[in-house]
Amino acid sequence: MALRDLFTTARLVTLLVMATAATGLVQKQSLNVPTAQDSSSTSLILMKLERLDAKIKSIENGLAGLQKDFTGSKRSAIDSDDSCSPSLELLKKLDVIQGTIKYEIASLENRFANTLNYTLLRNMQSTLSNFFWPQSCKKNARILSPSSTPYSVIYNNEYPGVDTPLLCDTVTDGGGWIVIQRRSTGDVNFYRNWASYKAGFGTLDNDFWLGNDNIHTITSTGNYELRVDLKYKGQSKFARYGWFNLISEDDNYRLQVASYSGTAGDSLKQHNQFRFSTFDNDFSRSCANSHQGAWWYARCMSSNLNGRWGNGNGRGLVWSSFTGQESATFSEMKIRRN
Repeated sequence: MALRDLFTTARLVTLLVMATAATGLVQKQSLNVPTAQDSSSTSLILMKLERLDAKIKSIENGLAGLQKDFTGSKRSAIDSDDSCSPSLELLKKLDVIQGTIKYEIASLENRFANTLNYTLLRNMQSTLSNFFWPQSCKKNARILSPSSTPYSVIYNNEYPGVDTPLLCDTVTDGGGWIVIQRRSTGDVNFYRNWASYKAGFGTLDNDFWLGNDNIHTITSTGNYELRVDLKYKGQSKFARYGWFNLISEDDNYRLQVASYSGTAGDSLKQHNQFRFSTFDNDFSRSCANSHQGAWWYARCMSSNLNGRWGNGNGRGLVWSSFTGQESATFSEMKIRRN
């Protein structure tokens, strides 16, 4: 491939990588796409290509002019029929020099082409990896993902110490939500002990709790918001909190939550600043036992989303401002960095 053709290809590839991050060429999802740093790198490559292209054009133009002058001078020397003419000898030497310069330029082009191909390949590999194997869950990011599901699984996440895969809601309200709890089938028992809630349980393709240690680790990296999606008697509603934090086990995973908005009503405010309780480590005067769950109980509760599946009388998946004392048929709690 000629160097000029290689420049054209490089420009197209770098512009395509940059455009992918700025346009809706793929489904609006969350997993990682070219970041601002990636766009800066591709812009830098494009700028260097332009400069090198201009330099080589200048060299080529200069050589073309020299070749024209040399050819004219050589013709004059040959026409003089003086085989010993100093000017003819000089032109012969210049011919050799010109050939050497052309060879060095061709060699430079080949070396540059190989380097450029390697750089482009690495950039393309990085971009494709971000599309298919993201490492973070971010709002308004775009990834190549089947349209049949709003979720993507992050196997190698960005949080040191969080060694479990993360489920990322890539669609709801711009996406970027890490799901920390889901109840959808009732197949998983949520009436568990302290150690189970500390580590997490269930599977990402069914019902699960991410684990208090993991939730604390994630929220300790910055400011996070919480969204709770609920279904009850065919209706879907949500509650959103602009600030959510879970303190470490040293303070028994104390809940910090504020700034409610949404349609389901605020049934978490009462639990703000209360410690997490399970039946074997209860800080709430036996609320975990009486309500058959594990939660930030406070005299005892206005919500109980880890209660017994399908139970009434305040023992099920309660969000009192929406379900009263009855059990919701779906709940999902998820967090996103502000």
